[in-house]
Amino acid sequence: GRLMARSGRYRAVSVSAAVLMGGLSFCYGQLPSDTPFPLIMLLQMIYGLAGAVVTSVYLMAVQAHLPTELVGSATAGLQLGQTIGGTVGTAIFGAIAASGSYECSLPLVYYGASAFALLAIPASLLLPSRSSSEENFGQL
Repeated sequence: GRLMARSGRYRAVSVSAAVLMGGLSFCYGQLPSDTPFPLIMLLQMIYGLAGAVVTSVYLMAVQAHLPTELVGSATAGLQLGQTIGGTVGTAIFGAIAASGSYECSLPLVYYGASAFALLAIPASLLLPSRSSSEENFGQL
């Protein structure tokens, strides 16, 4: 995080993490039911790390491009949106998974998650390639 904050290069990190999340979600839909549990845990760990990177990048981008007096409000708004989105997304994907047989509906959940993860790519491309306020990085 600090390395990215010093360089200010948000876009490449965010796009690569979003692609990784989308690819892993798609792979989850392809996994057979007899997949070894350690492999599933490894994939989940990588997916979680990529999700943390995407979340951190957006937070740092917001904080770096605002005046100091607005950073707290912007951070709160961003985290509120992420919390609401996570809650609604979990409810939707849970309803899909619970609606049919486990083996038939679970791949649909992962394909949907893959589509949502890939939606982060256009959002990442809207990020500036470098920070416009380099002086704010020391305050993060």
